[in-house]
Amino acid sequence: MNRPILVLTGFLGVGKTTLLTKILADPAYRDTAVVINEFGEIPLDHTLIANADESLIETTAGCLCCTVQGDVRDALVRLLDQADAGAIPPIKRMVIETTGLADPGPVLRTLLDEPRLIGRARLAGAVTLVDAVLGEATLDAHSEARAQVSAADLMVLTKTDLASDPVSRRDVERLRARLTTMNSGAEIVDAAAPGELAPARLFGLDPLSQSDGAALNRWASLSQAVPHAHHHHTHLEEDPAAITARCLTFPDPLDARLFWIALELLRAAHGSDLLRVKGVIGLDDAPERPIVLHGVQHVFAPPLRLEAWPGSFPAIERGGRLVIIAQQAALTAMVEAFAAFEAAAESPEAATRRFMLRRSDAPSPSQA
Repeated sequence: MNRPILVLTGFLGVGKTTLLTKILADPAYRDTAVVINEFGEIPLDHTLIANADESLIETTAGCLCCTVQGDVRDALVRLLDQADAGAIPPIKRMVIETTGLADPGPVLRTLLDEPRLIGRARLAGAVTLVDAVLGEATLDAHSEARAQVSAADLMVLTKTDLASDPVSRRDVERLRARLTTMNSGAEIVDAAAPGELAPARLFGLDPLSQSDGAALNRWASLSQAVPHAHHHHTHLEEDPAAITARCLTFPDPLDARLFWIALELLRAAHGSDLLRVKGVIGLDDAPERPIVLHGVQHVFAPPLRLEAWPGSFPAIERGGRLVIIAQQAALTAMVEAFAAFEAAAESPEAATRRFMLRRSDAPSPSQA
């Protein structure tokens, strides 16, 4: 069985996991295996995917375009071996969800030339999600985002509902024109448009069937066309402007008032440097019903209250986990803030003063 493999990419916080969850919610697509690559030592996204058979999910951690590329390849082969041996349910198709900081070029090339996949799985195509609100700034600032657009067979504009006024709509059209200039071979669709993201369409992209071989040639040239500037986020963590990740774990439910105070102060002070904040957090106002938190820079989605804790969370972490991907200076501020706000003896007012003093004493990235 030559199973299609869909590569789902896009910068931090664009909605990749949301789209993946919708695919797996379709009963006809439950026999889909998933490999999730996350930046950071403690994976989290897999716990947020509903309607998925956990035996069909593999996770890897790290930058997809570094040594972890081999881990992704091995994960695909391992899932196929287990399915062929009857150790897990049958697999009819596969999805790779890349970390938002990944250049997808290496994994696309791997899917073309990995001998263990020949006759068992084939590349169905690359779908790149682009934030309609933050897309222009992200493309300006991050070579990884530009590589993701260049690799796409289909581009999906997300969060267009947040760009409803005339000025914002013009900004979205300018972004759309820029994306077309960057990759004229990929169609651009609106995530909110009915039927545009039907699973059958995504898995049916099949770019390698194109008679002109345009997709194959584009992927083959990615490593030469796009500078591999990604290494700064793993090897230069002492740089205040370097991108790094941290997972904060909390053993007990957090004080709800203190948590929201800390988050609002951090968002106001460091929002532009918080590339991604995501977590499952237990608060003392409803400790058995954690919230799911998603944030990109200054923008945080309304928190979603779960009915119960995901089964993968151990009882010793009922305060939850918060994953932060940010520039180093912002990450340091966030870690210090939550250390201060966790102190049960402090009042909200005292904790606020303590955090504000820390923030005012710390050098900004431009001063460091």
